Amino acid sequence: MALVSLKPASVAFVQTLIEERDINLNLEELSLSEKSPIVGKELRESRIREKFGVLVLAIKRGEESIINPEPVEKLMAGDLLIVCGTAENLTSLEKVAAGE
Repeated sequence: MALVSLKPASVAFVQTLIEERDINLNLEELSLSEKSPIVGKELRESRIREKFGVLVLAIKRGEESIINPEPVEKLMAGDLLIVCGTAENLTSLEKVAAGE
């Protein structure tokens, strides 16, 4: 409840993402396979945003959470990417993450 009073616009935005049916943005978790061509690359080298129109919000690596990862963060097999994008774009990235 304190978050609502401190950051009402942020809370409203997240609530809209969750509840609105006509907004075409999704939050998704994608696991990086060792077969993925983006494994071993820095985030900027992967060009996820440019190629797929998807934002990488965080990387979960084991017990570590890397929030708002730097462009030089290296992507590793087993990383769980927390991403935001359209369903279509996320599906395309999911295939690359899986190494398909």
